[in-house]
Amino acid sequence: MRTTVRKSSISARFSAAADTYDDAADVQKTVGRWLIAFVDDISAPATVLEIGCGTGLFTRMIADRFPVARIEAVDIADSLIQVAQKRFADDDRVRFHVADATELRTGGQYPLVVSNS
Repeated sequence: MRTTVRKSSISARFSAAADTYDDAADVQKTVGRWLIAFVDDISAPATVLEIGCGTGLFTRMIADRFPVARIEAVDIADSLIQVAQKRFADDDRVRFHVADATELRTGGQYPLVVSNS
């Protein structure tokens, strides 16, 4: 029960900051660029699972780096997912899931699993 309450609290706090999250995400942007450079030499995966996608900042970097990959992006905060969906409104390669990644059941296989969290 305590874990469920804690996860709900985390979701609520991130959701409350969804509209201004990108303005304060300097560390996430820096780490995202570093991670993309780190995977620069790997073959393009068919699918990517991103855990903790937030507003889609890192999702955009992944989509640009792997332009033919299908991306499953997960976050626990509904409002962050809503911002990310707007960012990718014209990109049908990306599917967003509001979910706790520890309980996610997509049924897919992912040759690349990433997180900027």
